[in-house]
Formats: sequence, structure tokens, C-alpha cells
Amino acid sequence: MSDSAEFPFKLDDFIATMTRLLIERGDRYAVGVLAYGTTKVRCEPEYDFGKWHYPWYLTTRVKPAVYGRLSPEQLKETEAVLLRTAEEVFGDEHSDSRIAGFSLSAAVEEHRDWQQAARGILRGQGISNQGRVRSDNPAMLEHDGLFFRSRPEVNFYEACKEASLVCAPLPVFLRPGGTAPFRIEPDMLILRNKMVIQVEIDGRSFHQERAVEAQARTLAMHREGVEVFHIDAADCATIEKARVALRSMLQHFRLDLPRVG
Repeated sequence: MSDSAEFPFKLDDFIATMTRLLIERGDRYAVGVLAYGTTKVRCEPEYDFGKWHYPWYLTTRVKPAVYGRLSPEQLKETEAVLLRTAEEVFGDEHSDSRIAGFSLSAAVEEHRDWQQAARGILRGQGISNQGRVRSDNPAMLEHDGLFFRSRPEVNFYEACKEASLVCAPLPVFLRPGGTAPFRIEPDMLILRNKMVIQVEIDGRSFHQERAVEAQARTLAMHREGVEVFHIDAADCATIEKARVALRSMLQHFRLDLPRVG
């Protein structure tokens, strides 16, 4: 061996396997940074006792909009989870190699008008609680200046927008007092013909709450007169499927599409 080495796995396959494990374990933070980040690997060879050793370090750069919403404690915990998972996937059959570290960093992106955008934020432009309240289930996907938890939610939003429906993606409701749940974030609210519909896009990879927790969350809205409708994430996997799912929902409530023009 020498002072150079090649990572023993195809990096994309390695990260995909890590992500699969993390999905099964319900760790949304770790899944989110891998899904919306770019991961690279480097080796810093060490020569000790007449033998080369190859410690590997992985770094994932995450979009600033996602990275900046994680607290220092969340970042530290997520890095620890990623390191443990990487070690598991790497295994112990490589006697001279090991996973030595996993770090998260903010992605450096080109933004020519960043000063103007920053000044706008200081004036209160574009500030929203949407998608930001739930620290245990953060929305990590940004689209149209809004935050979503999954691509199926984005597709359903696009279908609603095409249909000219009044909708609110991932709105935040707070219920002060001693009765849980205290914070409620429906995937989508739709207003149509004096009816308010809470739409839940159900998918295991981005909804890890227990059934009793999901029921409490929807019942809290239902008691206030909100209709609740569940859609399987697979039925919104594409924009075409999302359009069909939207029409099915409207038919369920005997609602028609708005007339534009």
C-alpha cells in the first residue's frame, strides 16, 4: 500500500445506503441533510509502525436555507448520527481503513444580489413562520419561496396552484395552554366554497410520528370544523399523479374547480 488510496465503495451508493438506514430509524435531520446536501469524501493517510492506515472523512455541504435552521445542538447530534451510520455501512472488513469523521458545512452558493436580498429581509420582506416552527420535523425543501417536507407535497402544491385554488402549504397553528398538541402544522390547507380542508400527504420517510400523535393533530383541527383528507405520498409522486389526487379529493367533498377568467 502507499500514501494514496481509493474509497472502497462508490460514494453515491454508500450515501444511499446510509440514507435508507436512517429512514428506517426515523432520523429526519440526518435524512434531510443527506437528501438535500452534497457529500464528498477525502482520505488523510497515516504511516505508523511500518504500515499505512487510511482514515476517511466525509463532509456534506447543505444549502444555507437548511443549514441555518439547525441549532448548534442539532448539528452536533446529526453529525454524530451520521458518523455512527457511516461506520456501520463501512463495516470492518477493511483492516487498514476506517471512517474517521463526518462533518456538516453550509454550501457556498452564488448569489449576486445577496446584499439587496438581505436588506429586504431586514425590512421585513419575505419573513414567514411557514415551515419553521416544528423543530422535531423541519421542512427542508424550498420551492416558490416556501418550505415543504417532501417532493410529493411540492407536486400537490403545484397542482393546487395550477387549479387556482386558495391554499396554504405547511401553515403554523399554535394552541397555547396545557392540552397537546401545542403546535400543529398541516401539510396543506385548502379553502373552497366556505370549506376548509386539511390535506395530509402521508409518507413514511418524512412523517415519523406515531399513529396516536397524528390522530391528535388532525382531531384538534377537526374539532374546529376543518375537514381532514389523507393522500398517500405515492399518489403525488409526480405532478400528473398529484393532479389526479387533487381531483379525487375535490370529488370526495363534491367540490368543483374554480373558474378562471
